[in-house]
Amino acid sequence: MSAMNTLLILRHAKAVSHADRDDDRALTPRGEDDACRVGAHLAAEGLIPDLILASDALRTLQTARLVAQGCGLAQEHVQANGILYMAQVSVLVEELRNVSDDVDTLLLVGHNPDLHALAEWLGADDLPSFPTAALARFSVDSDTWDDLGPWQCRYHGTFTPH
Repeated sequence: MSAMNTLLILRHAKAVSHADRDDDRALTPRGEDDACRVGAHLAAEGLIPDLILASDALRTLQTARLVAQGCGLAQEHVQANGILYMAQVSVLVEELRNVSDDVDTLLLVGHNPDLHALAEWLGADDLPSFPTAALARFSVDSDTWDDLGPWQCRYHGTFTPH
């Protein structure tokens, strides 16, 4: 285990506007392309996640699976979690704190405004917006996730594929 963990926060890629239920909205072709580009970016940067946690909404699962594919990660590293769907920052933080300490690099895939608020809470103060497929990167000065907080996070910027 390293003394430094990496937290990657990704808003789901572009989805269709309407579906019978909000959590059934699928990615658009542009969204699919953007998710693949995020995966390729992670591979190029050497930021292959040990675990991808995603909301169980269709668009987030599609995004997570395409990112995994794009960075050469097996699909079993993608875990759906219904608690992450439209969750408040406190809920997201609690779920992150429950991640196994065997995970050095974690990718969280979810929704706005929750992820934008989480990124700001962790220290991304200069983040004016968090568009679809935006990826924020943080280093976490700890080898355990259970004490995750802004006092130990360093924001390294945001990548957007479009």
